[in-house]
Amino acid sequence: MALLPFLISGRTWQTGDFPAPWAPDRQSIHDHLKALEARGVDPNREDLPDSEAANAGRSFRFAPGAFDNLFGSDDVTDAVTAVNALRTVLRRPDARAIATLYDLLLDGAITIVDPAIEQLSAEPPPADRFAAFFDWLVRQAPDREPVKFALAMLGMLDSDRFEPLFMLFGRHEEFTKYAAVAVSNALPEDTARDRLETLARAVEGWGRIDLVSRLAADAGSDFRHWLVREGFRNTVMDEYLAYTAATDGRLLDQLAAPGAEADDALLDGAAGIFVALVAGGPAEDMADYADGAAAARLWLELVAGRPPTLDRGLAAVALLGCARRTTAPSDDAPPVWSTTDSTDIERHAAAYLARSELADLTLTALRDGEGGLFWMAQKLAPAIGIDPWPFAFDRQARETDTQDHWYDLMQTNDPDRIGRVLDLAIDRLPLDALATGPDLLTGLGPDWHRFQALDFIVQELQRFPGKGWPLIRAALRSPVIRNRNMAVRALTAWDKSDWPPDAVPLLRQATRDEPDDDVRDQLDALLKPG
Repeated sequence: MALLPFLISGRTWQTGDFPAPWAPDRQSIHDHLKALEARGVDPNREDLPDSEAANAGRSFRFAPGAFDNLFGSDDVTDAVTAVNALRTVLRRPDARAIATLYDLLLDGAITIVDPAIEQLSAEPPPADRFAAFFDWLVRQAPDREPVKFALAMLGMLDSDRFEPLFMLFGRHEEFTKYAAVAVSNALPEDTARDRLETLARAVEGWGRIDLVSRLAADAGSDFRHWLVREGFRNTVMDEYLAYTAATDGRLLDQLAAPGAEADDALLDGAAGIFVALVAGGPAEDMADYADGAAAARLWLELVAGRPPTLDRGLAAVALLGCARRTTAPSDDAPPVWSTTDSTDIERHAAAYLARSELADLTLTALRDGEGGLFWMAQKLAPAIGIDPWPFAFDRQARETDTQDHWYDLMQTNDPDRIGRVLDLAIDRLPLDALATGPDLLTGLGPDWHRFQALDFIVQELQRFPGKGWPLIRAALRSPVIRNRNMAVRALTAWDKSDWPPDAVPLLRQATRDEPDDDVRDQLDALLKPG
């Protein structure tokens, strides 16, 4: 989204409340956020008042800010229509004119904000009318898209009058992008940067990704310090900001600074950055990081003298794997570093992973660790010669209502282990309650965890012909389309001699009931002779 500084000037316009095009009993988003602020509640943990309407027709919900960051693009034609409707409102703010504009804005702000700002910059409307209308709209509107547009418009006034509004909305990641545009346009440069850095520390998801991307290139030492230690972390994917942290955050310089060996926050932050860079993803990765080998080698030297931790162990695993792309090349993973650098990094990483204290930490976390500790130990264990499967199975056997370990338990080729997992799943999952009949549901989110568990199990059964039929049978009758797809794939991979006697009648019934054309075609193909 562009940042277009702009000052509107014009005559004074006296007005009271405008005729609202929404039902009078609807709560404004502004009042909702103010109430959460007064209670000290993170606004991103609560649904916005318009969540039901905003998500109508969608099979799943986007995280706050996700849609605008992933799918935004400019639409000049729609922006012209919206600007013309706005000019009509500013000439005569009657109910019909405001409703027309409001309906246009409900279709989405992200595609029209930039071209609208450009058009209004070329032919400015009266400042007082403009300010009065959008001040009213941003405070009173109960729908997010008109509020986003209003925030961006208020930023064109080149005034600190609306700064509290920008900061209030900016703390909710659905509005962070628009608040950032407003802050950048309305406030003096130094003040704007300070406010945006404050917001970057306050948000954790798409808002942080957007703000860090705006701020990092010209960051001062304090922001770079924060960025490398924790600012790259976010609730979406650390991969989005890892490269930015490594380069604009000057990771190598910070690792080379005096006292770095005692700066645990720096060493832990670097560990997370390395893991994300090696994993790769939607942004630049380790292959793009020119200082990657130097930073990795220096970090390994620094952590060698410190007590081991699980997250540093995972970073050592990642760096070891990256080095072996050169020392043990394969067609699937082209080299990232030179042979000399890779050999040196491989030696240091292997030495770190061989430390007995790290093995002790891992075993303790596998036995007793909760949440993230167990997850880290489970990922680290194979690299240091520990089999995590028995620990995961014991946990799953103790837990009665979780899908946390099903995926990992199915990642084995041992038929005995698979048999134990399937017996446990058949005993624990409410298969009859999952087999309520086909629908087109996606089954995403925490409320669908049993269906996700069924997914994790059935998707692997194509490797084990004849095993787990009760689970496949339930998946074929699941309302979640993904479950049915997995069941079809498993049966397709099996020889028909491995099918149980009731498979054909059930498949015929499933074909008759199936609401999805593609799945129905696959079921038809399964039933054909041969």
